[in-house]
Amino acid sequence: MVPMAKPKDTVETKIDRLAKVVGRGFATMENGFTAVADDISEMKGDISEMKGHLAEVKTRLTSIESELRDIKGRLDLLEESVAGMKGFAVEIDELRARIKDIERILHIRRKITA
Repeated sequence: MVPMAKPKDTVETKIDRLAKVVGRGFATMENGFTAVADDISEMKGDISEMKGHLAEVKTRLTSIESELRDIKGRLDLLEESVAGMKGFAVEIDELRARIKDIERILHIRRKITA
């Protein structure tokens, strides 16, 4: 069998093939641009949702910060109150020692009750 000879490409067939290739390239690019646009649109929605969550977190943190400021103020007041009481503990210990000395001098025995 004799192989068939390929028909010679004419300028028109070459242009047609080139046009098809270019057309497919443009179609592929258009699909790519559409996909990118879809991705960007989806990302905008995600960003909007994240902004809402961040606003909620900011509100919560502000509330926590306010509460911590209040707690700190109350602790400062408590610390001042307790600082004054430390002196009483020392005085009480001194008074106990003096009572013990007086009891020893007077020969008084204390009954220790549990």
